[in-house]
Amino acid sequence: MSSNWRSWMWKLWMAIWLAVSGATIIPCGKYVLAQVIPDGTLGDENSRVANDVNVRGALADLIEGGANRDGNLFHSFEEFNVKELQRVYFANPAGIENILSRVTGSNLSEILGILGVDGGANLFLLNPNGIIFGSNARLDVAGSFLATTADGIKLGEDGLFSASNPQSSNLLAVQPGALFSNALRNHQAQINNKGMLATGQNLTLAADNLDLQGQLLAGGDLNLLATNTVKIRDTVAQPFIAASGGNLLVQGNQRVDIFALNNSNSGLFPFGDLVLRSDFDVIGDAHFWSGGSFPIERLDGSLGSLFSEYDPVIQTQGDVSFSGYQGSSLHILAGGSVDINTVIITGPDTVGDSINPTATPDLANVTLSDGTSLVINGNEKVTLDIRAGVAPTVISNQFITGEIFPFPNFDFSLLGFNLLIEPFSFPVSASSADITIGDVFMLPPDGTVLLTNQYKPNTSVTGGNITVTGVGVFGIGGINARGKGGNGSDVILDSRGNLTLDGIIDASGVDNNGVFNGNGGEIKLGAQGNITLNPGASIFSDGLLGGNITLNSQANISIIDGRIISGNFTTTLAESSQTGGDIKLIARSLSVTNGAQLAAITFGVEDAGSIKIEAIETVVFDGEDKDGNNSGAFSQVTPGAEGKAGDVTITTGSLYVTNGAQLNASTSGVGDAGSVTIEATDKVVFDEEDLDGFPSGALSRVNRRETKGNAGGVTITTRSLEVTNGAVISASTFGEGNAGSVTIKATDSIVFDGHFSGAFSQVNSGAKGNAGGVTITTGSLEVNNGAQINASTFGEGSAGSINIEATETVIFDGEDEDGFPSGALSKVFPGARGNAGGVTITTGSLYVTNGAQLDAGTNAEGNAGSVKIEATDKVVFDGEDKDGFNSGAFSSVDSGAKGNAGGVTISTGSLYVTNGAQLDAGTFGEGSAGSINIEATEKVVFDGEGKDEFSSGAFSRVNSGVEGKEGGITITTGSLEVTNNAQISASTFGEGNAGGVTIEASEKVVFDGQFSGAFSSVDSGAKGNAGGVTIINRRWKSRKLTN
Repeated sequence: MSSNWRSWMWKLWMAIWLAVSGATIIPCGKYVLAQVIPDGTLGDENSRVANDVNVRGALADLIEGGANRDGNLFHSFEEFNVKELQRVYFANPAGIENILSRVTGSNLSEILGILGVDGGANLFLLNPNGIIFGSNARLDVAGSFLATTADGIKLGEDGLFSASNPQSSNLLAVQPGALFSNALRNHQAQINNKGMLATGQNLTLAADNLDLQGQLLAGGDLNLLATNTVKIRDTVAQPFIAASGGNLLVQGNQRVDIFALNNSNSGLFPFGDLVLRSDFDVIGDAHFWSGGSFPIERLDGSLGSLFSEYDPVIQTQGDVSFSGYQGSSLHILAGGSVDINTVIITGPDTVGDSINPTATPDLANVTLSDGTSLVINGNEKVTLDIRAGVAPTVISNQFITGEIFPFPNFDFSLLGFNLLIEPFSFPVSASSADITIGDVFMLPPDGTVLLTNQYKPNTSVTGGNITVTGVGVFGIGGINARGKGGNGSDVILDSRGNLTLDGIIDASGVDNNGVFNGNGGEIKLGAQGNITLNPGASIFSDGLLGGNITLNSQANISIIDGRIISGNFTTTLAESSQTGGDIKLIARSLSVTNGAQLAAITFGVEDAGSIKIEAIETVVFDGEDKDGNNSGAFSQVTPGAEGKAGDVTITTGSLYVTNGAQLNASTSGVGDAGSVTIEATDKVVFDEEDLDGFPSGALSRVNRRETKGNAGGVTITTRSLEVTNGAVISASTFGEGNAGSVTIKATDSIVFDGHFSGAFSQVNSGAKGNAGGVTITTGSLEVNNGAQINASTFGEGSAGSINIEATETVIFDGEDEDGFPSGALSKVFPGARGNAGGVTITTGSLYVTNGAQLDAGTNAEGNAGSVKIEATDKVVFDGEDKDGFNSGAFSSVDSGAKGNAGGVTISTGSLYVTNGAQLDAGTFGEGSAGSINIEATEKVVFDGEGKDEFSSGAFSRVNSGVEGKEGGITITTGSLEVTNNAQISASTFGEGNAGGVTIEASEKVVFDGQFSGAFSSVDSGAKGNAGGVTIINRRWKSRKLTN
């Protein structure tokens, strides 16, 4: 510490001394002889007392003589007392740096007046019987002062100045030691202080017990040392103040017991480090201020614990560290880091002297880094308030302006110098702005936990991470802020660096028996760096109504094998609808992996909250945990619950949902499902299933047959979408309620690939409701290897429609390993009741190949839908799958079904139907066939047959055993080719008229090969009239019938 600072501090303490003691530089009106009796143990160098000597402008007793040993001056007394109004000074001959005095008699010393040094030497006072400083006791010591009940002080390795055995003393010309505690031996008695003890340099009180009630002011270090107990108290009328220009050490080997909250000016205020040291818990009911760091230590140097029944306020320019805290509301403002293993908050401040909006509005009103406000009130709410990395001006100005400074009204200008000089250069020892917490346990409900290094930050201090380790003395496992009979506490963690959670944060409104009797508290985690929930870390805010949970990172959020849950458990429906807590995550990138989950759930009778994610770059949901729990975001109504599920909304650059992870806004109770909405500027990927076959996907479903409610729907807007290897997008219904719609907009491309992959808006078996339909708008669409777009009905309700718009190409290709075809299906399946919705495709080119299908047929009770295709370039249907199932477009009434076919309409440049592919609007059941209408500006080609000799072609037939009307086939084109056993057929094989076949071709019409042709016939055994075949060709010579 600089000499200028020490000089400033000395002037300050002298000013305080004068202000409080009323001391003057004129003689006292009444003078009483001191009880200072030398003992004669120093022989010819005995101490001498001169009375009525003018010292510093007033009469005093001056102690002279003593044994001079090259800078050390030794005095020895039988009695040493200073009475009221007495002034006793030690003479300070030239060259003397240390004045050492001892009491060899059997009585304690009473210092009731002024004790000083007529010079700048350090003063040592030893009395093994004890020392009392009365309420009017004062020191006038420009150097250091040490008072001790030790029986002696060591002088180096060989020297000794003994009060209990004077004859053994060896007076050497060596310093007593920089650390006086190393030179103290055998503390036997007590030091009491009610006075004002001020020194220009260090001040040390060392005894078996210290009982301190006055003011202690040191320009240098202040050391309060007891081999047993240090006891500190104040009163309403008289503050306790311990202030130093250097470090302040309070050490009670057995106990440190501080209660100094009766007077608002009380406190401990070193401009250096403040250390509380004991082998047992420190009792610290006081306000602590430090210009350096503030550790609580055990004697071996390890961290100790603090206990405070009332409200401690800790303010330090440096670091704060201790092992544990237990007591009422705790407030820490640190210029550096804060490191606490375990915190147990037992209640609010009962004294009313904590940080609160009335007494300290500047400190109570906190603006968080996201711009929102928080009010700290340790008097009314159970509070843990930790702020690290705070700017020096936040802490220093309070001392200067009198909020902490004990004598704000004293006019220092009367002393002839100006003390109020700003800014101060504090001896800051801040290592970083980090906060590290092991466990927190909030016993009463409805409190506040604030951990922040964003409050008025000192940007010159490095670091700024917040870590909750979950490893504490009592095994709490993180931050337990449960309601325990009321609402959960609010928990706010606001980091300028990274925020790491290795344990739990639980702000649920639940008691220790698992009974919910309050709402969940609000939980907010903010960080300029990353937010990481490591394996085992979770966040809960359940309650009658769940609380809001927000994670906001300017970098990345990573959640590994953890849970973020806001759940409703109320069983009483409110007069007006209420909603549980929302979960909101904001980051550059988000990763939710290894079974980690975000869940806003209702288990009771109110609506679940929503989940909202905003990530500029990427969002990843991946995998499952060892127990098979899938990663994902879930807003659900659980079985037996009543209420609506909330929405799941994601806005990002790219989204990856893989290996069984899910986005799920479904209902399994009584109430509607929520919607899933995704906006991704780059891409969205859903891929793979988990180990048990559960798909990755986006789901807004009515989950169970017992469920009553509507699905909410899935909407995706992106550049490209991939749904592969069993992943799904589903807004289906399995219960009593409508399926939702699936709407996808991808400016570039969409790919559905693999077994059971696809987009689904279905009415499933046993369900009652209508399908919502699937709408796709994109550049190009691929549906491969068994993937499907499916808006069918398997239950009681109509299928939805499928609408596809792709500016470039649409491809449906192949089947999966089990033979399920790729395709677009809006169909009525066996056992269902309802109408098919239809399939509409608008594109540049369409390819339906290798057994893929467009199917709007009916296989039960209900009408088939229509298949409509508009392709500016071409349409290709080609081939069959390995089992001989044809590629094609189907709007047929299947065997055993009741209903009418819907028809197939194609408008394109060129149409190719080859190698067994078919367009089919026929009827195999009870109902009429549909019509097939083809317009192709260039050409239409039907060619070949499948490996089972099923012809390529267009079919609108009434098949054998069926009663119904045939719809007919109309083809308008440039040229038509029907070759290699391909057919155009509007015939009847059952009971009903055959439809007509009308062909209009501006260029040519070619029929070639056995069984190739255009047919409108009544086959053997059938009943009905043929509709006829009409061919209109302007160039008769281009009409060919061959082979």
